[in-house]
Amino acid sequence: MTSKTLRRSAFVAFMCALISMVLRTAATFAWFTQNRVVGTSRAEGRSGTANVRLLISATPSDFTSSESYINQVNSANAQFLMPVSTADLRSFVRNATNGDEAHYFAPVDNEQNYYHGRVYLMAVSEEEYVGTVSLYFDESDGVLVSKSGNDSLILNAARLGLVFNGDYDSALIFRLSDENNGEGMSYMNTYLNGEPIAAGQVIDAGADPLRAVPDPAVSMSGYTVAGQTAAANALYNITVGQVYSVDVFFYLEGCDPDCTESISFDASDLHLAFYGVMS
Repeated sequence: MTSKTLRRSAFVAFMCALISMVLRTAATFAWFTQNRVVGTSRAEGRSGTANVRLLISATPSDFTSSESYINQVNSANAQFLMPVSTADLRSFVRNATNGDEAHYFAPVDNEQNYYHGRVYLMAVSEEEYVGTVSLYFDESDGVLVSKSGNDSLILNAARLGLVFNGDYDSALIFRLSDENNGEGMSYMNTYLNGEPIAAGQVIDAGADPLRAVPDPAVSMSGYTVAGQTAAANALYNITVGQVYSVDVFFYLEGCDPDCTESISFDASDLHLAFYGVMS
C-alpha cells in the first residue's frame, strides 16, 4: 500500500421509522406495505496525504467546503420507501397488488418508492500529479453499517447502489448485511408466470417479458480496505483533477426473503467511507 493514499468519509443516515402497523393474524406478507421514512446526513471528506486531497460537493462546481449534503435528486417523496426490484439500477418494478404473495408487477414511474441521491468527487494534487486513484470502502474507522439490536432488521433486505460518473454499465449493488432475519421472518413469496422465483434471484425490470435473474448484490467486504490490505476489487478508478458524480441508491429489494411485514425497526445508520489508493 503506497503512502500516497486518500481517505474519504461519507456519512449517510437513513432514518427508517415505522409509520403504521396493520395487525395481521394469518399470514406474513412479502413486499410489505408499511411506509418507511428516509433521511440523509452530511458527507465529510478527509485526506491521508498532504499532497493529494479528495474533495466532495453537492454540486459539480463548488468544492470549497469540506463537507456536503448528499442531496436527493429524484422527485419521489422522501418520506416513503417501498419495496421494489431491479437488476441494474436502470429500471425498477413494484408489486402491483397487495396480498400475501406478489404475482403482478408494474414499472416504477418517476423513481418513486426508493431513494436516489448524488454527490460529486474530485481528487486534487498540490504537486501537479497526473494519475488515477482507485476507490475502495474504508473499514479502518469501524463497521460500514451501524446496527442496534432488532432496530436495523431492515438492512437485511436493503440494498445500496452506486453509479460513478453516470456509468450504469459499471453500476455496483451491495448488500448492507450478510445476515438474515431468521426462521419465521423470511419468506419467498414472489412469483413470475405462476412459478415462485428462487432465493437469490431478483426481477429484471428491463426485460420484456419480465424474468428472474441472479441477484447482482454483493458483499461490501469484497471492495474494502481493512488496515493496510486492499480487497481485490476497486469500486471505481478516477483521474486526478477531474470531477466525478456518485449516484447513491437506497432501496428495499422486494424479492429478498427478508422483505416482509415481520420486520419492524426504528433507525439505521449507514457509514460510507471511501479509501483511495494512488496508482
